[in-house]
Amino acid sequence: MEGETGKEPRSGVIGRSVENLVSVLLALLPGARGRGIHAGAADALVAVLVLLAVDLLTIAAAYGGVAPGYWDLRDTLGGTVLHFAALAVAAVLVGRARAVPGAVVGTAWALVLGMALALGLGAVFPVRGVVGWIWIYALTSTAPPVLYLLTLFGPLRGLAVSLALLASIAYPWADSYRLFDPPAGAARETAAIPDTEAVYGAQARLMAAQTGALRQGVPGQPELFAVLGAGDPRQGVFAREVTAVRGTLEDRFGAGGRVVSLVNSREAPTGYPLLDRTNLRAALKAVGGAMNPEDILLLFLTSHGQPGRIATEFWPVLSRDLTADQVAAALDASGIRNAVVIVSACYSGSFVGPLAAPGRLILTAARDDRTSFGCSDKAVWTDWSRAFFVEGLRGTRDFRAAARIALGVVDRSETERKLPHSKPQISQGEEIGGALDAWLATFD
Repeated sequence: MEGETGKEPRSGVIGRSVENLVSVLLALLPGARGRGIHAGAADALVAVLVLLAVDLLTIAAAYGGVAPGYWDLRDTLGGTVLHFAALAVAAVLVGRARAVPGAVVGTAWALVLGMALALGLGAVFPVRGVVGWIWIYALTSTAPPVLYLLTLFGPLRGLAVSLALLASIAYPWADSYRLFDPPAGAARETAAIPDTEAVYGAQARLMAAQTGALRQGVPGQPELFAVLGAGDPRQGVFAREVTAVRGTLEDRFGAGGRVVSLVNSREAPTGYPLLDRTNLRAALKAVGGAMNPEDILLLFLTSHGQPGRIATEFWPVLSRDLTADQVAAALDASGIRNAVVIVSACYSGSFVGPLAAPGRLILTAARDDRTSFGCSDKAVWTDWSRAFFVEGLRGTRDFRAAARIALGVVDRSETERKLPHSKPQISQGEEIGGALDAWLATFD
């Protein structure tokens, strides 16, 4: 059953793909004899594309019919490459390098069969918790490729190659849910998948605690208010940034009692209100009600990003990212006149257009077609946020001056590290400058 790599088959790629699928099916049937696998470049491409399509369809079904987003596409494509790389390396190590092309194509079709079977079972039986995922999706989808590899390589070598494939599938999935490292004192399943009912049941209380503690602004005295949001729950750096920024605003800018924090956190899903479009709109409305016309809002959003949106998806609690248009609509509805809007994310320059207004200063960590850097689960700051809040504001309270300092810091750092330049953006409306100057004068 090794790949036919010596000559190009006469039939077309679709016909060969059908033959490959039939050959894999025969190999899985007891007593049946499989045929050779067509393993040319086109055959491999079709097999992998079909596998990706079935994989994404399964993700959409498991997420309640929601179309896969950017991170799903990236993780699925990267995971597929990882799986087949592990399979190829293992085949070479067990001394069957000649079988690698056929093994990759055949295993892709076996995975297609497994994913299709898992998709069918998932539609019939409800998936509950980690155990449900293991039984219905993980074991079902991996059984056909494991059986196929055992047939292809024999019991011992097939087991070795199968273990390599399973490890490449299981570890990233398990690590993404922190199954190997749950929070101290928490059960594994609780750490892996948040209780959606508990999270939503806590939202009213959490929002009331944040907005109910707001102090009213003093009429005639410019003051700073803030709404801070951490989007992606998979990396703790964003939640830590919100905590650090809040401390800075309260300690150096007199914003105590005038800050609302919205945080998506896998470790503490009910510690703060969620950052979603509903809570953001409510938070801005509440802060706007406490502000006076001369006051200034600082809106800080930090997360992963893609053009026109920042990542707020939090499975299974939130299924949507937050778009630039939704942020703009929430800010417009709040009635807030003066605002400094900071978006620290990849492609965050795409927020400038939708948010631009005469009374707004908009600062972004990257241009609309560039990525930013420093998203590490162990870090306290991403690169731009550190440059702005730590280095930029070290000697000034002027957000405009701090943004210019941060731009230089980021540019030098990226040059030294030979990274593509993120090109942070500064967009200032014609009316915000006077409001900022009046507020800064209160510190003299």
